[in-house]
Amino acid sequence: HQWPPVKTMKKAFSFLQTDAMRRQLIPVDKHFIARLKAAFEKERKQAARDSNPLLQWQTDQQIVAFLNGLTPVGTYKKEMQKLLQNPILKKQQQQQAFLKKEEQKWQQTYARAFENRDATWWKNALNHLSGMQKSAKTPTEKEMTRRLFNYLSLMSYLYADGSLKNNQTAAAGKYLMIYERSDPTNPEVYFLKALHYAMEGKTNAILPALQKAADNGFKDVKRLENNAYFSGLRQTPAFLKILLRVKENKKTAEEG
Repeated sequence: HQWPPVKTMKKAFSFLQTDAMRRQLIPVDKHFIARLKAAFEKERKQAARDSNPLLQWQTDQQIVAFLNGLTPVGTYKKEMQKLLQNPILKKQQQQQAFLKKEEQKWQQTYARAFENRDATWWKNALNHLSGMQKSAKTPTEKEMTRRLFNYLSLMSYLYADGSLKNNQTAAAGKYLMIYERSDPTNPEVYFLKALHYAMEGKTNAILPALQKAADNGFKDVKRLENNAYFSGLRQTPAFLKILLRVKENKKTAEEG
């Protein structure tokens, strides 16, 4: 839940490496520095082609933060100063600040609503957020709606998991609806839904939910095998088929 994108994580690891080189904790790797600089240059040139001075300025800022003291960065510092005079950049920064406030406002609204609002309110709220995503005019707006869905995914998971552990099945149903709508390809959604069906005695719905969890990449073999709520299904062909798929998912993840 809410893991940063792979690209962001790779950059974070790269920064740790360059910082260690700068502090002389590890040897300076000129080839690594050259590759990193080339990757940033590619991003910077693409931002310039896209007439996106904010992204260009942010990329320059990253180059300086990552490579200062390891390779000359004076050119990028000068470009940053020049870009700060660009009226488009100023407008983008204002929009970014506005969207940050909007995002915080929505997060606060959702945080209060988890306990205080019913399923109907949440369906309308999720439809509204989907509409915001579709009508987003800029990449920054799209990223904001994606982060809000990620926020809802994490929060609804925590509420759903807690409700199921406390046998609060009615509340869990609402939270699982939010979870599925926020993060429809997350296998954990469907595993928890299967557990919810089992707790409510909806036996016929358990296996389809587990199958959907497996289809979406569920790989926790022990949780599936050891859950007491699924004990009556363990020897059925359908369950064994799902278990095989989950084992395959685990193997694929380990090999990857």
